Amino acid sequence: MKKNSQITNKNNHLIKFYFRLLFTILILLVFLPQAKASFNIFQESNYIQISGVINTPDGEPAVAQNVELLNSDNEIVASDITSEDGEYTVSYVPVSTYPERDKEGISEFKLGDAYPNPAGISSRSAGAQTHMPIRVIDEGNYQIEIYSVDGRLVSRSNYNLSQGAHTLSVGLPRASGVYIVRVKSNNVNEVQSIISLGGMGVSIDVRSGAMIPQQYADDLTSDPLITDQEVYTLKVYGGEDYLDYSAEFNQLDSYEHDISLEYRIPRYNLQTEAIPKEGGIIEPLSGTFKEGEEVSLTATPSKEWSFERWEGDLVGTENPATIEIDGDISVKAFFSQRNDDSVNILLDTDMATDSDDSAALYLLMNLVDAGECNLKAVMVNNKGEYSAGAVEAMLYHHGLTHVPVGAYKGDDVGIDAMQSYQEIAQDTQEYGHNRVTRDQFPDAVDVYRQTLASLPSDQENVVVSIGHLNNIYYLLESEPDEHSDLNGLDLVIEKVSRFEIMGGEYPRGTEHNFRERGAGAYTRDVIHNIRDNTDIELRLVGFSLGEKIRTGAGYDILPETHPLHRALVGKLGSITDHDSFDSVSAFSAVRGAQNRGYYFNWVRGTLTVGSSGYSSFSEDPEGDHYYAEIHQAGQGPTVEELSDLIEELQLGNF
Repeated sequence: MKKNSQITNKNNHLIKFYFRLLFTILILLVFLPQAKASFNIFQESNYIQISGVINTPDGEPAVAQNVELLNSDNEIVASDITSEDGEYTVSYVPVSTYPERDKEGISEFKLGDAYPNPAGISSRSAGAQTHMPIRVIDEGNYQIEIYSVDGRLVSRSNYNLSQGAHTLSVGLPRASGVYIVRVKSNNVNEVQSIISLGGMGVSIDVRSGAMIPQQYADDLTSDPLITDQEVYTLKVYGGEDYLDYSAEFNQLDSYEHDISLEYRIPRYNLQTEAIPKEGGIIEPLSGTFKEGEEVSLTATPSKEWSFERWEGDLVGTENPATIEIDGDISVKAFFSQRNDDSVNILLDTDMATDSDDSAALYLLMNLVDAGECNLKAVMVNNKGEYSAGAVEAMLYHHGLTHVPVGAYKGDDVGIDAMQSYQEIAQDTQEYGHNRVTRDQFPDAVDVYRQTLASLPSDQENVVVSIGHLNNIYYLLESEPDEHSDLNGLDLVIEKVSRFEIMGGEYPRGTEHNFRERGAGAYTRDVIHNIRDNTDIELRLVGFSLGEKIRTGAGYDILPETHPLHRALVGKLGSITDHDSFDSVSAFSAVRGAQNRGYYFNWVRGTLTVGSSGYSSFSEDPEGDHYYAEIHQAGQGPTVEELSDLIEELQLGNF
């Protein structure tokens, strides 16, 4: 029985021995690779990690962008694809390599497959210690830490390991096994190594940022082992839309690196605006487009509104219209409220030295509000710098910001606007307009052609001239353009129903608008061209009629900043009645068309004008020309009644 017991014990010892041997082999085969795989648990400065957010040029996350990290040999060592939030992370643990001979210094060291396993024979004592000789070669203070493969700290030296020889006694759970040794210093980067410790220990040399097993130190003295000294390149591949991006990193570290991509083909902003807002919509409303891309714009009017024209970087009346993107684009679509039974008015004014021009404009704008007419455009026939600016200020003041304004570009007709008009034009803060001087406005003939081309031929389209006729002269002489294939005369014949003209004296005489400041020859040529080449109706208001009808005293109810108030005070020095030449023509164009024989007596015939602007009217029952007279007593409104009515319309009182 005793012999059998000894045999049994011997067998038990053999079983334990083989079990320990098998356990050690399993540790080396299993935990060593795992320890290497867990290497970056502790390696804070011996790897490179770059992370951040990639955005498009518009500030939105760049989704599904390929990100790569390349080494100095242009080899991909890490990659990622950006998330829905544009986030990416690439990380890489470099592998140590032997440098060329004669290179000085040791940077970092990772024990790899090139070194034999330094493990000795395992101690059979469970509490055995491993004694690790340490030789510190370079000056500095070092600390040694030893971790188990699961990241548990099992031993640490003091921080006062200075230059010289030291021994670290390490009490480990078992004397043999796989551990991670980490060297920390206050003057070099942290380094670490995976080693296998045996009962007899392993000797380690410590240099600047390195640790070397003692038994291999002699072989490395002249040919030191260094780790990564490479330059890493972060690349983002932009694809068709964006430029590729790259950045270099030459230190092993953790980086936060956000990126804003750039477009491969430049992008530009398209901004559109409907004027007025309630008039309609534009598609597309706005957006970012590639350079060279052609964008189709469509203006869709609201109910009871009509599309008029494009302005800005797109000019014309074509709808839809195409524009090529060559920079930031701004386009405005102008709409007008449609009243198919209302007369369409194109006003041609000098807006120069008389307050009556502003009164006529406000009369028409108030009739627009009443639904009696549509103000399609205003042209200025005077060379004054501020005349067009004053017109636009009044349009903005009244809310008709969509009405286009054109300016005469010549210097032969007209005079500088009176001071009150200049002040109105310059007061952009009060009235909200932007353009002040005539150089900021398009040519009046271009506005004429664009507006006429957009009007239906079967509607009543009336040109109201309350100044000189130079704009109309150049309109009649104009050539086909982008607005119309018709020349000026044919365009007028096609679109204009009649002309309402304030000028001349009837049945014969002379007057300012027809003769003064270079206007005479223009007046003659326009009247005769219309007379001889068309059957368009001319309705004429002469000087003597306008002189009789007086308005303005009622302006005292207006604020002092109102353009009507400012213009009248600027002309006369106070609020009082004034001649109403221009307002009578504007009134006739709208109310006279509705009640042709009620307000005035119209004398029919043919007008002839001399080169000096002298007018001579011959009565003719077949003629296309008419001039207005006050009715005889009892046959129509009196002068006083007409004056009161026109003033109420100027003020907007219906």
